[in-house]
Amino acid sequence: MTEFNKEIQKLKLALTSDCVLRCTHCFIDKSAGLTLRFEDAVRAIDLFLGSPGDYKRLELYGGEPFLRFDLLKRIVSFARRANRKARKRLFITVATSGVPLDEAKLAWLRENRVGLAVSFSGGRVTHDFSRVFPDGRGTHAVVGGKSALAVRHLRVGSLVALFCVHPRRAGRVYEDFKEVLAAGFFVVDVECVHGHGWDRESVRLFREGFDKVLRLVDRSIRAGRFVFLENFIEMLVCTSRDKFGCPFYRDFEMYPDGVYSLYPFGFVNGAADAARVRIGGGVKGLDKRFRSCSYPSPACAGCTRGYYVLERLRDGHAPYAYRNGRAEIFFKGVLEKVADDRRYSAYVREIRAMRESAYVF
Repeated sequence: MTEFNKEIQKLKLALTSDCVLRCTHCFIDKSAGLTLRFEDAVRAIDLFLGSPGDYKRLELYGGEPFLRFDLLKRIVSFARRANRKARKRLFITVATSGVPLDEAKLAWLRENRVGLAVSFSGGRVTHDFSRVFPDGRGTHAVVGGKSALAVRHLRVGSLVALFCVHPRRAGRVYEDFKEVLAAGFFVVDVECVHGHGWDRESVRLFREGFDKVLRLVDRSIRAGRFVFLENFIEMLVCTSRDKFGCPFYRDFEMYPDGVYSLYPFGFVNGAADAARVRIGGGVKGLDKRFRSCSYPSPACAGCTRGYYVLERLRDGHAPYAYRNGRAEIFFKGVLEKVADDRRYSAYVREIRAMRESAYVF
């Protein structure tokens, strides 16, 4: 196992550029025909598990990762075997459109203790605004049915709704969040679409709606019917917030062509973008400047400023930063109430139980 000098808490592997959908907010070139080589995935996981730190999160996505189900299963099997030596707290999850799900896939996920994140945007109008089939048809009815199937098959802590907010639907954040809960999800990852025109008004609407979401979460705690934001789990496990300053900690990933990057694959629009953001590859390894730097050090000055160069990532930063800041303040408040209120204590215990139950050596 390769030892690495910087902690990598999360590794994302984009298995393919192929997808069953043509979501209007996604920049991935679906015609590229890229599939991650197993050998490149092995090199990335080896680097990942060899880095410092006890908590590790491996996220498999695409495109649509279930279009490469055999590769997905092979990667999961290798990661489990490699972790028997590394002895990390390893959590593996798969992010999907939901469309390819069936009982056999869900049974495999359950038996192998692999988490599932389903892209689901709540109400029909909001979901179908951007999540569409190649012929333009909305996918809400199909994904809603597949989500119900996942809810029946998987434990609460193993299933997450990826709730991506488009700026043109920002005024419906609270209502759509409630629709996500009505579909049977109890853990929700509220994300913000980048590169599609967040202006002052859409940011204001998002902020108002997200504050209502947090008030709903608080009411759920006091009523004993818990609702969780996915990033609360990370906040509980990753208590050293200073680590977030290094992009390798949470932003490290490999694209289907075997390229290492610190960008989300979904924001890369073609080979030219990929070339701008690459920092190495599975075969040759990381670029030299990243092999010897450590965090924190003088070399960190200007590192991210010089690296994050795609303009579309600036659009969406304001709501994303608001989500992070408000969620952190809210969760700190929850932790402060644990000692004096059994309801908040039970809530935090449930988060710990969800996370600990997912680790497999």
